[in-house]
Amino acid sequence: GTTAATAAELEDRLFGQGPELEDKPDEAPGAEESEEEESEEEELDEMADFIVDDEEELGEDGQPVPGKSKKKKKRKKKKRKGVATVDARALEEANDIFGDADNLVEQYATYKAADKELEAEALGDGEGPASASGLDAPSAPKDDLLGELDPGMREKYFISQQDNAIRATDVPERLQVARGGGAADLNLEDRLGEAAEWISNEIFRQEFSFKRLEADLVLDGVVEVEGKGAAEALPPGVDPSGRRFLRPPRSDEQKVAWAANMDEQDAFKRALVDVLTLMQLNHAEVPFLAQYRKEFCGPLLSLRAEDRPLTTTQAEARAHAQGQAVWPVGSIQAKHRRLRRWDVLWAVQSWYTRWQQLQQRKQARLKAYEERLSEAELAGDREMASTLQDCVEAVADVQRDDALADVDVKFKLALSLGEPASALKEGQENSKFKRATRRGPYTQYKRKGLGLIAESFVLRPVQFADNLDAPKEVKPFEPQDPPEAPEDVVMRDAPDMDPKGALRGLQHVVAVELACEPRIRGLVRKLFLEKATVSTEPSSKGAEIRDPLHPYGPVSKLMGKPLSRFGAQGDTSWLLIEKAEKEGLLKVNFGLTREDMKDVFDQLWLDYCSIGVSVVSQAWNDIRRAALNEALAKILVPSLAKEARVRLSQLSEEAVRQRVSDSAWAYASAPPWYLPPAPTADGEVQPDPVIMAGIWGPGEPATCFAIVDVQGQLLDVLFCGQLSGPLNLRRDLESGSLLSDPRRSMDLNRLKALILQWEPKVCFLGGGSLEQLKLKMLVRDVWYHIVHHHARETTSEGFRDLHVVNCDETVARLWEASEVGMEELGDQPASVRRAVALGRSMLDPLPVLAAVCSSPRGCLTLPLDELESCLPDEARVETISRVLVTAVNQVGVDLNAAAQQPWRASTLQFVGGLGPRKVGPLLRGVRSRPDGVISSRRTLLAELNMGRHVFINAAGALRISQSRFADESEDADPLDSTRVHPEAYKYAIEIASTAANETDAQEASEARQLEHAMKHPETVEKLMLEVYAEHLQNAEEAGWKLSTLLDIAMEIRAPYGELRQPWREPTQEEEFWMLVGDVKDSLRPGRLVTVTVKQVRRLPDAGQVVFVEFDSGLVGMIEAQDYVYGEEGGPPVDLYDVLQPGEAVNARVKSVDLTQEVEYRNERIPAIRLIHTTAQREADRSFRQEWERRYCLDPYYAPIEQSELFLAKKKKRGKAFVDRPISHPLFKNIGPVEAHRYLEQRDVGDAVMRPSSKGTSRIVISMKYYDGGTPESCIFKDLDIKEGPKKGAGRGAHLQLGTPLTIVSAPGEEYEDLDDIISNYVFPLKHNLKQISRHRKYRDTANCASQGDIEQYLQSEKQKHPKKVVYCIHPDYQRRSAIWVVSFLISRTPRMQTFKATHKGFEYKGKNFEHLDNMLRALQKEIVYEAQSQNTRGAGAAREVPPAAPAPSATQDYSSRGWGFSGQPQEPPSWGRVPMQAGQGPEPPRRPSGFEPRPPAPPVYAAADLGYRPAPSYSSQPPPPPAGGWGQGGHAGGGYAPPPPPPPRPQAPPPP
Repeated sequence: GTTAATAAELEDRLFGQGPELEDKPDEAPGAEESEEEESEEEELDEMADFIVDDEEELGEDGQPVPGKSKKKKKRKKKKRKGVATVDARALEEANDIFGDADNLVEQYATYKAADKELEAEALGDGEGPASASGLDAPSAPKDDLLGELDPGMREKYFISQQDNAIRATDVPERLQVARGGGAADLNLEDRLGEAAEWISNEIFRQEFSFKRLEADLVLDGVVEVEGKGAAEALPPGVDPSGRRFLRPPRSDEQKVAWAANMDEQDAFKRALVDVLTLMQLNHAEVPFLAQYRKEFCGPLLSLRAEDRPLTTTQAEARAHAQGQAVWPVGSIQAKHRRLRRWDVLWAVQSWYTRWQQLQQRKQARLKAYEERLSEAELAGDREMASTLQDCVEAVADVQRDDALADVDVKFKLALSLGEPASALKEGQENSKFKRATRRGPYTQYKRKGLGLIAESFVLRPVQFADNLDAPKEVKPFEPQDPPEAPEDVVMRDAPDMDPKGALRGLQHVVAVELACEPRIRGLVRKLFLEKATVSTEPSSKGAEIRDPLHPYGPVSKLMGKPLSRFGAQGDTSWLLIEKAEKEGLLKVNFGLTREDMKDVFDQLWLDYCSIGVSVVSQAWNDIRRAALNEALAKILVPSLAKEARVRLSQLSEEAVRQRVSDSAWAYASAPPWYLPPAPTADGEVQPDPVIMAGIWGPGEPATCFAIVDVQGQLLDVLFCGQLSGPLNLRRDLESGSLLSDPRRSMDLNRLKALILQWEPKVCFLGGGSLEQLKLKMLVRDVWYHIVHHHARETTSEGFRDLHVVNCDETVARLWEASEVGMEELGDQPASVRRAVALGRSMLDPLPVLAAVCSSPRGCLTLPLDELESCLPDEARVETISRVLVTAVNQVGVDLNAAAQQPWRASTLQFVGGLGPRKVGPLLRGVRSRPDGVISSRRTLLAELNMGRHVFINAAGALRISQSRFADESEDADPLDSTRVHPEAYKYAIEIASTAANETDAQEASEARQLEHAMKHPETVEKLMLEVYAEHLQNAEEAGWKLSTLLDIAMEIRAPYGELRQPWREPTQEEEFWMLVGDVKDSLRPGRLVTVTVKQVRRLPDAGQVVFVEFDSGLVGMIEAQDYVYGEEGGPPVDLYDVLQPGEAVNARVKSVDLTQEVEYRNERIPAIRLIHTTAQREADRSFRQEWERRYCLDPYYAPIEQSELFLAKKKKRGKAFVDRPISHPLFKNIGPVEAHRYLEQRDVGDAVMRPSSKGTSRIVISMKYYDGGTPESCIFKDLDIKEGPKKGAGRGAHLQLGTPLTIVSAPGEEYEDLDDIISNYVFPLKHNLKQISRHRKYRDTANCASQGDIEQYLQSEKQKHPKKVVYCIHPDYQRRSAIWVVSFLISRTPRMQTFKATHKGFEYKGKNFEHLDNMLRALQKEIVYEAQSQNTRGAGAAREVPPAAPAPSATQDYSSRGWGFSGQPQEPPSWGRVPMQAGQGPEPPRRPSGFEPRPPAPPVYAAADLGYRPAPSYSSQPPPPPAGGWGQGGHAGGGYAPPPPPPPRPQAPPPP
């Protein structure tokens, strides 16, 4: 092969080597390139298993001889000689040195042209030949230069010979690419009627339960109707003359009548023929047909419900009746127009392509069949000739691919018997039949004479097919029974074979011939599709998919779902089944059940068996039965199952493709932000506004703001590092005083200066995070500050109404990394590129989207559907391109703006007639004009050499804005800035001239009359356009042009009026789901998530709620009734005692209520409720039933059984962690069960470290908290330790221990290593646990083994000391948690209080005590007060719980405040602090003057709304302080006394 060309060699080839260049070494001669040999690829079909099986030698019994089977020939791999290419990096360097590849090609073409001219002058040939028609394009080099370029570069810049041919051909580029670069097949004129008939049948043919969108639209019949033709669609009394209306959708009865009406069907087929003629012979694309050939399309322009235009209401009709123009109710005005998708027309184009492909395959096979037939006739092989003649006749009647494949199966079976074998290949010309290299059992048996025996007692396959096609009472052919027994016949006619083997071979020959008959295959296929079912069940490694929230959960177990039910209501579950099966998670049973197989067999058997009743006849019937059963069970059903699988996949992909198209349309039809220019007091129009786009950054990169003008050009950039990351704002500052916040004041003042300098009209924010809500509030506060303090510095009145809007940044994020973005703003940071793209997408979203999708790779990056990965890349690219073509040709492209502003140029390749190859010469031609603009559409034809067919398709979408030219420009035409096609300019001029009669513009020029009509469109609306249409039809024979005339009138009213929906700000709900982004899936109700505890809050109604944080930063809540501790259904618990901040818990999302807000740390957040889940709950079938009812909607879904849950739990057992190479005496690679077993014989406070099941970023410390004497009574505590960054980047670095270390339950403290944790956490905690066990009031299992024993002990002590409050300390027997209980008895009823042992001391109600006795003294004060309170009410009287504060009103509404901060600041509740209630004791002492407490904020929760349960008896509200005031040991539950400072870290006791 040739060597790769270097940059210097490319320069020499492009520009030549002059005398000033340095000398170079001689190039090594390259070997001549040989043509690449193409290996023959055999066509695979479902019958290959028994037709062309490996060569097998059969013995006398008819079975393969052992050791002599499967003689395979080794195929030699042919070496492919690759084309030498240029290295990409070297090419980039060459681009830096010599310029872009396009410029290289242009210079190369110029050099070649100049060289030819010099040569012609030297030879005296004169002028060269004229250039080809079409847009001027650089001629392709004739040497091997382009062949040496990287194929990726050739494809990117379209510089191949074929690309140049496409540029030069006057045919729309997309049509050329679809046809392979050639022109239309002009021999199809006589067959367009046949194609229309085929397309009509395919559109309305239903497969399985899949419904075609185009069929539904045609049946609904919602189309625009004009003039008198709309009378039948209007109520009586409405005059439709000269107006356009919308036909209402048909009812079900009307749909049936339309399908049965032959006149309507003929009209539909005529429309198909007309459209196909325009497409194939006139090279018209769909946008041109839908906009400028409406009179030919008819029902093919049926509209979706979303695309239907608005109509004139009763109020509008009365208003217009008072003026000059009358618009009847239901008429469509110019302002009512909307974008539409033209689904039926696109479908017709796709169906015609399929019909062409079918015809090509039929022609290729017919040619091959006829060639083999002629060979068989010359050889005198009558049997072969008869079979091939049947194949030739059958091909002519084929209308579907599966029927063509059936004929081909029969053809290949016939060839397997003859000397030549088929090498059939689609599109192969002059095919030569090569000898077969393999023979199957069928061929071997036929050669041994079993075929002749079969013909004597069975029906020929054709005769059997005739019997099946005949009525039930008629049986045209009856098989003949030989007089001899089957064994005698085979012994006589096949003496060299074993009789049993011969009979089996005879059965196989008959079965194969039956299975290869096309008509039999067609009938069995019909029965198979009616009766076949699909059943699924998880595989051995797919037990986890039996979760309703799993992507494969809805299809994890289906029981006998019929094939005919797939596709109902957009069902694409087959793609999930297929995907799960490929991953090995699902087992699929696809086919017929035994009962259905028997039913199919019985329907065939009666037409195949003999009616003889003798023993010999029954023996022959047994062979027939076995042969028919083999044909069904072993050949036909498996073959049809594979075929049905493929067809199900194709139809499901079409449904997904439609969803992808709908999602892409949502982006393509997005409206632009529009701000009309506001005139000033003196009538002058203000200058064009600027917009500001901001991108929130997490810190790296930082938040940035970009100023963009209305032309999309970047004006200024501001980076704000202080506004990056989590924006925890101080709300203790007054509104508008955030600029004094020292943490952000510098960047906020810089942002204020930026806003004052440019005065943007709107600020669009992106970033894909909920932090944008806070950033939005910051920008608003800055704007408020400017309005109140700097109003005189502003110059624009409209600036005082700044809009700050959160926007979807999906397309902007993709544009940031696209080739277009990198080429234009590659020197800017990524966040700036995204901000600019966000601002441009608000100005005009279509060019930004077109830039992203300008390459196939860009199309694939656009997220559109969760199953889009199941589609081939080509299908996704084609779907998105089709959507863009539809939108761009209706919205239009300002050609001059696209030439001057490169970011707008990407839409040009989606204009009708154009494409990426033709756009380059067009832009170069426009930019080469004076001032870089053109003034008229005529310039495209006259001066830029645009081809006629290309111009016809593109002209309507290319807008030439007249505002760019002076009034004296002679070429300027007002119609060039409208959607009116140049071919209809004469009609528009006539309409304007007629409307100008009896006005001042009556004698003016045509241009002035058009301008007058546009300024006074009511003069046009009064005209009777239907009369003008009749004149054109009768006098000028121009056809019925009323649709064109009405479109012209609407364009005169609103030239290039906006067809997209008006822009609006996203709603609160839309804003939330837009900002959560990819986290949306984790918020699906029922989704299993791991969350981190942030806060436990006690509510005024004695309820509790736990605030938890998702990994994404979202905050949710678990209500007390949704938290499970210990056994299911156990007693309620105090959540404060069992949960700690930073603890990880498993939960399932219960609901997401965006209408209700919750107060959390002075912020208002949406109410995201979760349900705490445990292994016991997950193993409960009833717990999952709710999610199954919500997500598993398939009627054939089998609900999960309890046994499956236990089995899944059993399969999950095993090693749930990764071994860690951590070297420490206390670290062991064991699980939690082994760790607890290891600690059973250890002392209290001993610990062991082990890996975590949550990943390699955490480890766990398992500690022994309590020793009950037996393994069952011991209590252990597992502490999660979060690791810091890992050191190193090699293999296994993620398994190393990261530092610093943080104990999740003790946030804010970091440890250097494991020894630091042992010394400063484990040892102090062990010391405190020892304090408890050594205390004089401690009672363990040796004294009291249960809670009942504790109560008996307190009663006995109370009898001994009736005047004392007796108490004791003991473990938590009920919940077996790592908390400790103080049980006390004041009078008769025992009560409890809980506390925790920590490494800092003893924590009681949120306050830490260094010594246990100090904590007990604080508790004693509460107990004394409790006793005094009971004595004042009488001895033995039960203590009454003080009433809770009144709940907020149920009508109180927080929905209008947004998810920002509360209107009134409020102190965040401490961990476990209980708010003081009224009437709970004397008032605390007042604070000094000037330090008055802030009034409390209104409570957020209402018991009636949230449904909280009352708190348990053992966690009653703490009493108020004694009359003497608050002492040193007062409880931490409330009051205004500031909490004491945290105690210092205790010194570690000496190690034991």
